[in-house]
Amino acid sequence: MIAGALEPIQKEFGFYHTASSSIYSSILQGALILGATVGSLGGSTIANLVGRRIAVLVLSTLSLIGAVISTASVDYWMLVASRAILGIGMGMTACTCPLYVSEMSTPKIRGMLGSLFQLAITFGIFLSYVAGIALMEVPVGNWRYMLGLGALPALGLGITGIAMPESPYWKESKALAKAAKAEATANNQTTQHKGQLREMFRKQSIKPLSIGFLLAVVLQLTGINAIMYYAPTIFAGMFPGSDARTALIITVFIGLWNFLTTIVAVFLVDRLGRRKLYTTGLALMTASTIVLGFVFFFVQAGSLQQGIVAVCMIATFILGFEIGPGPLFFVLCTELFPARIRDSGNSLMNVVNWAFTFLVTVAFLPLAEAVGQAVVFWIFGGIGLVTWFMVLFVLPETKGRSISAAEDTAVAQPEPSVVLENSNEIEITTTSVTVGAAKDEEVKSAEGARDRSAISVV
Repeated sequence: MIAGALEPIQKEFGFYHTASSSIYSSILQGALILGATVGSLGGSTIANLVGRRIAVLVLSTLSLIGAVISTASVDYWMLVASRAILGIGMGMTACTCPLYVSEMSTPKIRGMLGSLFQLAITFGIFLSYVAGIALMEVPVGNWRYMLGLGALPALGLGITGIAMPESPYWKESKALAKAAKAEATANNQTTQHKGQLREMFRKQSIKPLSIGFLLAVVLQLTGINAIMYYAPTIFAGMFPGSDARTALIITVFIGLWNFLTTIVAVFLVDRLGRRKLYTTGLALMTASTIVLGFVFFFVQAGSLQQGIVAVCMIATFILGFEIGPGPLFFVLCTELFPARIRDSGNSLMNVVNWAFTFLVTVAFLPLAEAVGQAVVFWIFGGIGLVTWFMVLFVLPETKGRSISAAEDTAVAQPEPSVVLENSNEIEITTTSVTVGAAKDEEVKSAEGARDRSAISVV
């Protein structure tokens, strides 16, 4: 939503087309990202202590408060503070919701349901661009309405959180921890359980952590948020006679393309696998940013030729991102880590992701003004090229991997089934090869209930 609201905010608070315009704009967006970084740290802790369901209620409340305060902001710094609160809710969402979806879905369609999280994000981006166009003609305070619309998804998620069941994997992990403590107490022993933070720094945890760090670098330092956050700024003046409205209209079509291309990943991720889609998408992103650099460097600024080629390359970049690194980051964050460090590992990867998002968001406009957009896109392309080779050699295929809370290794294990008893309680059990036909039907029905719960959160 900030893409369409940025210019009217600049005008109302007096930094439109001033020497410090890019700095104030970067701070405004950076506050959201810093808040999301904090939310990523706290989200995992809350989700682990009190459960996924309570965490969803907390994050939806924070997002609602942030949206309301941003609408009522009377000065620039109040708006910055409201964006930080909204960011905390965003960071918690990025940690908690994909984790819940992965725990509630079956292996056969886990990738698809995990990708639906990214699909929801892209649909929200598209709607925000459309709302920006629709509200541009409001004479006074149109940006307040734009930012205020952010309260609607927060309210919807809160209602969903009230109705959704708790994750059976979280229940199982708590039951296992309680049983281990009781057994140690009965034997007059002290428990040797180590916290997840300590477990993350064991030797066998280094590889998944390193891969997760690499994925976070790819997600942000290849340029996606620089393009999506500042799309109107990039397109402004690119076409002859264009103005801010024209640039925003073009951005709406880019947002629609962003949403449509994500649908491709939703249907292919469980068929082709994570690794093939990821490397293909990253290759498209890298090639398009390198070409964009040449377009901005060699083609006459503001010419029709520059505009057409730039739009095509940005569309190619988005296609690559949305079939690969975009949706698969959230899927892989829940599949790379063994159960003993899944919460903390997922949280840490989101913290790294948001930290790099902040870096790109704050640095893009000032850097583009200092060295030119061409050089910035070449930097993105160079990072993409290096990381493509790294991903090619280190990223494992995780399709079908178990995420059972009892699992203690990063290799596939038999997936636990969920059996519903008295329509209220969820119990974890292991599917036996001797289970009769009636039991199979019960398991299938339970798995369907898990998948429907996961879809409702998305």
